[in-house]
Amino acid sequence: MDDQDTNSTPEDIWKDDLLERRSEAELLIGYIKSVVDRPILREDSKAYTIAVDAKYGAGKTFFLRRLAQHLAIDHPVAFVDAWADDLANEPLAALMATLKNALASLIEEPSMIRDNWKLFAQKSGKVAAIATKGLLKKGAGLIITAGAVETLNDIMFSENNEVQEVIESELKKTGKDVIESTAGAFNHIEPTRLMEAQIEAFEDGQVAIREMKKSLETLVNSLDGKDHHAPIVIFIDELDRCRPTYAVKLLEEIKHLFDVPGLVFIFGMNGDQLGHSLCSAYGPNFDGAAYLRRFINRRYLLATPKLDLLVKTLLKKTELDTDRFQFPPTQINGNHAHKPDAENVIAKYMSAYGLVARDAFEVVDMLQTCTNLTNTAKLLMGYLLPLILSRILGAEAGSLLELKIKADDWVLVLGPGTQNRDDNYDIGRFASEIAEMVKNGFQKYSIDSDDPDYYPIAALLDAAKSSENLRGSQLADPANYGKLLETVGRFSNPQLEP
Repeated sequence: MDDQDTNSTPEDIWKDDLLERRSEAELLIGYIKSVVDRPILREDSKAYTIAVDAKYGAGKTFFLRRLAQHLAIDHPVAFVDAWADDLANEPLAALMATLKNALASLIEEPSMIRDNWKLFAQKSGKVAAIATKGLLKKGAGLIITAGAVETLNDIMFSENNEVQEVIESELKKTGKDVIESTAGAFNHIEPTRLMEAQIEAFEDGQVAIREMKKSLETLVNSLDGKDHHAPIVIFIDELDRCRPTYAVKLLEEIKHLFDVPGLVFIFGMNGDQLGHSLCSAYGPNFDGAAYLRRFINRRYLLATPKLDLLVKTLLKKTELDTDRFQFPPTQINGNHAHKPDAENVIAKYMSAYGLVARDAFEVVDMLQTCTNLTNTAKLLMGYLLPLILSRILGAEAGSLLELKIKADDWVLVLGPGTQNRDDNYDIGRFASEIAEMVKNGFQKYSIDSDDPDYYPIAALLDAAKSSENLRGSQLADPANYGKLLETVGRFSNPQLEP
């Protein structure tokens, strides 16, 4: 595998695991190794396929690459970026190249593995040649010119001289200069001979595929089980980002050409998205999910990660002064009110708004820019943070979106004697109340209000709007947070752009 150090230890491989994925990887590794010892129950399913399913931005590629490195300590491993290889439109070539890379250290010196690899490469090359000619066959609507004989020979994808002679002799009867289309050429060829040529070409293809699979099985069996353990594991990431036609072609070539014992394929995908893409490409009546099940033995849903450690690391790297973040006292899971750490609050808000691990980079980047633009002012995070998250999700600057996940386990304790009240604020309600105050110009609520429900919020606002706090920048006024985020938006981070 690329960039794989055979002396790596699991500790080295997972040292930057900020989403604590190692335990999941070890679970999958144990499962994958057990697959090799299982009896084959279906004649049409000898290789084993696992889909690692997760939403975009959940850290799927990081997980798969570390999992591949971990497995590569004991097994040949290949890694295919299907999205990058999509441009070539040749899945077989991509699979062969990465498989060769997985076995590179084993085929450098003369050995049985090297000999078996050469045989497999030869057999797969023949299949590739037939497949290429098959593509020409699909393009049979091209105009036939003076090169009709050679073109039709390619269309029939046969290297048999007798077949070529049949085509030539039949075309000579009519004169190839008057043939205007491939369909017309076929009309001038005796039907029985044409069918015989097609059958022979089809049979040649079947033999080539059987020989390729047999040579691949021999290659797998030549692993000695001591230094080189089966299975061979091939990772295919970003399948859902490919063109649907390429994804289908890749899956079908794996199914028909690489279905041998001792191979394990691991697909990285967003299964729902890939199913929708297939429906878009092949029509609304096409059952994309059912189609995918034909190729996948097991689907593993990657666990929703805890974001705390990732956010903590990013805050540390950016050297953000979290003392400037003003959080309301918080009661968590019924425990006494306290001020949680900044990373815990940010992670909780991100989860409540449905953001994923990748979004943490943009959240911290925007917070850093906010602190730079407001000098030393305290920032009312119970309002600013929901605005930032809403902005990332596509809302206009200064607009709030509804929570996607209600955070019942967290409530904001907004004043003395309110810890046991039933109307303590959840994180969504608090931001909405502040937004309502901003909309009304703070006329309805003030620090002198007799309404006990709004007094604690008004007290927090009074502190955030104090002349001492706003001495450095008026953008720190909660009433101006919309303008603050508009300004932040002008400082785009090119590393965060798609």
